[in-house]
Amino acid sequence: MFGEPVLRRASGGGGRQTVFRWECRCQDRPVLLATYNAHGRINIKVRDRYWHVLGQVQTICPRCGAEHVLDLRGPTPRL
Repeated sequence: MFGEPVLRRASGGGGRQTVFRWECRCQDRPVLLATYNAHGRINIKVRDRYWHVLGQVQTICPRCGAEHVLDLRGPTPRL
């Protein structure tokens, strides 16, 4: 599917925490939307600012305009 997001593990090592890449594959060279770790912390860089988000984030790919949602919240409890 055009603009479908891909989640993949970024290289790491040396006792550092594994970081995953959230990408849009609309081009041969994927567009990085954000990175996140196993604890659910999402890291987004916009120009000279860094955003650290927990839970869910919604973004639009700057290349193809597709809207993507990354939801790292656990399953919602049933009442």
